[in-house]
Amino acid sequence: MAAVPPGTPGALTGIRVLDFSFVMSGPYCTRLMADLGADVIKIESKAGDLTRSRPPLREGRSSYYASLNCGKRSIVLDLKKPEAIGVVRGMVEQADVVVENFRPGVMKRLGLDYETLSAINPRLVYCSISGFGQGATNDGKGAYAPTLHAMSGFDSALRGYQDDASRPPNTGIFVADVLGGALAFGGIQAALVQRARTGRGDHVDLSLLESMISLLVCELQEAQFPEQPLHFVYKPTPARDGHLVVAPTTQENFIALCKATGHPEWLEDPRFATGRGRQVHWDAFLAELAGWAGQHSAEECERILEAHQVPCSRYLGIEETMALPVVQARGTLCEVDDGAGRFKVAAPPLQAARRQRGAACAHSRARRGRAGRAAGAVETGGARDRSAAKGRRARRLRLPGAAFALDATNGPRPEETPPMDFTPEELAFRDSVRKMAEKHVAPIAAEIDENDRFPAELIPIYGDMGLLQLWVPEAYGGPGANLTMVCMAREEISRHSEACGLLAGETTMFVLPLIHFGTEAQKQKWLPLVAEGRTLTAIALSEPGAGSDVSAIRTRAVRDGDHYVVNGQKQWCSFGSVADHILVFAKTSEAGGVDNISPFIVDVKNMPGVSFGKKERKMGLRGAVNVPVYLDNVRVPAENMLGEEGRGFRAAMRALDLNRPAIAAASVGLAQGALDVALAYARDRKQFKRPIAEFQGIQFMLADMAMQIEAARCLLYECTRAGDRAQWDRLPLLASMAKCFASDMAMKVTTDAVQILGGYGYVKDYPVERMMRDAKLNQIFEGTNQIQRVVIARELLRNAARAH
Repeated sequence: MAAVPPGTPGALTGIRVLDFSFVMSGPYCTRLMADLGADVIKIESKAGDLTRSRPPLREGRSSYYASLNCGKRSIVLDLKKPEAIGVVRGMVEQADVVVENFRPGVMKRLGLDYETLSAINPRLVYCSISGFGQGATNDGKGAYAPTLHAMSGFDSALRGYQDDASRPPNTGIFVADVLGGALAFGGIQAALVQRARTGRGDHVDLSLLESMISLLVCELQEAQFPEQPLHFVYKPTPARDGHLVVAPTTQENFIALCKATGHPEWLEDPRFATGRGRQVHWDAFLAELAGWAGQHSAEECERILEAHQVPCSRYLGIEETMALPVVQARGTLCEVDDGAGRFKVAAPPLQAARRQRGAACAHSRARRGRAGRAAGAVETGGARDRSAAKGRRARRLRLPGAAFALDATNGPRPEETPPMDFTPEELAFRDSVRKMAEKHVAPIAAEIDENDRFPAELIPIYGDMGLLQLWVPEAYGGPGANLTMVCMAREEISRHSEACGLLAGETTMFVLPLIHFGTEAQKQKWLPLVAEGRTLTAIALSEPGAGSDVSAIRTRAVRDGDHYVVNGQKQWCSFGSVADHILVFAKTSEAGGVDNISPFIVDVKNMPGVSFGKKERKMGLRGAVNVPVYLDNVRVPAENMLGEEGRGFRAAMRALDLNRPAIAAASVGLAQGALDVALAYARDRKQFKRPIAEFQGIQFMLADMAMQIEAARCLLYECTRAGDRAQWDRLPLLASMAKCFASDMAMKVTTDAVQILGGYGYVKDYPVERMMRDAKLNQIFEGTNQIQRVVIARELLRNAARAH
């Protein structure tokens, strides 16, 4: 179906909606949400929504259906099957809103009613749209727009506009469906605002009959007080070639009308001289007005009256309305593509929403989630109803238990207001990672540390979310994340386990040199492979005698025909023994300095001579594998060398500049996790019959911890913005500052957290001792903090010299 491209910003970006509705009222409601950026997932039976076959049809596709469902994704589930109900309940865990417009009782019979689903997800906003409201079956009477128009009194209120009062009028458009969908949309937004305050969802119960009755503001009063009508019946006035409506609602308007038409005598006529008189004798006045209008075309009447500021309009056909300058200027209509071609639909009626959506619809394409394959469901649709390009896992719908989509979110927590303006896509990404970490990382964090076990079970989850391959550009099938998003992922996961956090963007040090210094052929060969989300990589730079001093490495690569033969030993190779490819830095000549270093992509499984030493037994970051790497006459094809020979130092430094902020992010996340534990403990732990959080000494420690974390976070994301904007002159300084400051901060905050927990902080039953051990390494790797201070001072002095 037609869709807004993923990532299109909007006020509801990050809100996930499960749409069980069909035909019109529900689809129109969720269409409005999709227009504002919500991720709407339409759940259909095998036969699909009834309107899929409703004319007008082009190549078997209904443009009527597409106009109500553009911007959404869809899956097919047979809700009569228990396994499909299980799939839906799993999806509800990740959803913010459910919309359904079945008859009352249907969702309850399916086990998908509000009470059941809210027990699964208490934050769920559940909207039921029905003819007469939940619990009001109206003796089984069905509800359809034409019948609701008649039942509500709406059609009866139109009687005054007809010349033939003997025949009941009938509305020509589906007012009930459109109005009900719009009011349901508003109710959902109110419930989301309430949820932001209370943390809990609610049940929005929308009656279409009541929606129609709500239109009769004046008519309800006039029915009760017929002797005092509230408004005029502005019947059409016939002109020479059409009709127009004239609405002189005030005395000033009527005076202007008399002047414009050249009939000042109407002001003297006692029937028309006052507003009350005109109400009583309005039909008589319209007859007088028709005498003047009949001498002119409708367009001439409109031009004359508007020149005197008399409210009026010609009756326009839909095609004429679509061509109005104001419609064109405001972008009231946009184009969608249903697979058979483009056609126009109404854009969001709010200009702010339209700006957020932009012209995205004009570039939309059909999308259908692969989740429909679960539980025996069957996909429908043509060839264009397929997922996006291979490897773009960050853009697909994923089922709970298998993976998580990057675009799911409940929005930022009120107590965690971002320190700067993040984009809606970045916030949605952050909160999706947060949910994943809470579900998949937090439960295993302590066990991974205890057993020093590599968390292999996270690889498919991270890979399907795009977390392993964050840096891979979209052109090569990856999510195309920026430095800000990489650091968000590290921060959120490291709140529970930094060892697991390091897996987010695990391919950074492999991908970045490839992007910045590799040839197009190299990018085409390896980036799509990494984009699949199952490939682990590593970088081998440090050696037993060369840590911060990269120029001291001794590993050699000697040219031998169309290969290089690599020999040497590397130390501290993170994830080396589980990696598929390692980027090895080696000297290619005996020249001094750093202008003799080149990086080589080593295929661990297919290049003999690569072996690993014993896994390092570290104090912290247990579970994040570090091993020595031995290279014994490893023959590496010359085409596997990145960039020009001897220019590898630049590749290493660029990658480190972009990776050091990720260490800062891990430090911020680690410290935030420690503060979270300390706050909860301080509220619960009592001494001298009072929670220790009431003691000023503890309060001072908590306040200092929070200030230090927020300061580091602000510095961190200022640094990421410099990286995202390719401000290479600022990045080295900010990267070293962020890494140094944040890791020192994390060491202090985690130590203070241990102190607040006292004896309990020193034992493994609480996570803060693990967090303190993890924090220590952040001061050491990716360049010790002493080296970072050297870099900072050097950059400051260099900038000062430039200024003079």
